[in-house]
Amino acid sequence: MATEKLQLFSFSTCPYLQSIVINLKEKQQPFDVSYIDLYDKPDFINDQVPMGRVPVLKFGKELLFESSAINEYLEDISTNKLRPEDPIQRAHTRAWVVFIHDSLMSLYKMLVAKPEDEYADYLDILSTQLIILDQSAATPYFMGQDMSLVDVEIAPLLYRIQLIKNIKGPNLLENTNNLQKVSNNLLNKKSVKESVPDIFDKAFVEKIKGFNGHLAQIIHP
Repeated sequence: MATEKLQLFSFSTCPYLQSIVINLKEKQQPFDVSYIDLYDKPDFINDQVPMGRVPVLKFGKELLFESSAINEYLEDISTNKLRPEDPIQRAHTRAWVVFIHDSLMSLYKMLVAKPEDEYADYLDILSTQLIILDQSAATPYFMGQDMSLVDVEIAPLLYRIQLIKNIKGPNLLENTNNLQKVSNNLLNKKSVKESVPDIFDKAFVEKIKGFNGHLAQIIHP
């Protein structure tokens, strides 16, 4: 692994940051996290990162952005790999990561949707994506017996889905079977439990309320 101390920068409820933190914890690699204000980012991020995108990984003079690229880099330099060696399986991993990121975007659009019909449209899209994930998931983890990079990427999605259920929102995994098992296994892992700050659950709920969308009206009428 890198000899310089790894430093991560993003906002506290960022799902892409969470995936990197899970990966680093699984690798038992020391790191620091700085939670930043998206409207007052450190100058080096605005100056050196395209569009000021976060999360950012900083070590020495190096800056990396885009969570999937950061996680791939961590695989390249680690002996404790979560990515398969087989080229076909590695390609499948990359493809599922893209699909999971699309699903996270659908979740975000559902959270911010204000008209009920728009909310329902994104709920349907996300539900379809979750069914596809369920049909393709093995157990106990997404790719089978061992935790993989796909699990690192899907854990933040499943974490948020469980939290939405806990606050009386829709049960988005209601029509899944394999995905529920994957979710239970991942959300009980130490690396996942410790991948968010103590304030996360409250901050996430407040963020939903702040969107003032249809879901906010459901959970806080």
